[in-house]
Amino acid sequence: MKKENEKWLLVLIPTIIVCLTIIAIVRISQKSEDKRITNEILEEQTRQIQIEQCNITAYGRYSKQWDNTCLLIGRTTECALPSSYADELDQSYQDELDRCLIRYSK
Repeated sequence: MKKENEKWLLVLIPTIIVCLTIIAIVRISQKSEDKRITNEILEEQTRQIQIEQCNITAYGRYSKQWDNTCLLIGRTTECALPSSYADELDQSYQDELDRCLIRYSK
């Protein structure tokens, strides 16, 4: 009877070791995948923040140019500009927004 128990132990112990090794490998792989996904998410969030900051800067320039143009044509800041001025400033602003997207695209 003792020999049978020893045979079972000789089969059972390596099987347990193999199973534990497989579980450890799976966990390590999962942690590695989790880290990769987390890094991708962080990179995308950083990219979005950079785009947003660039857009804010572009709007600041646009607003300042608008006000300066108002003053140059003898009006107060935040005036209603004639369409020729407004269209040019709007296009310049849109171009700057496009550059923000291109600059921080993957």
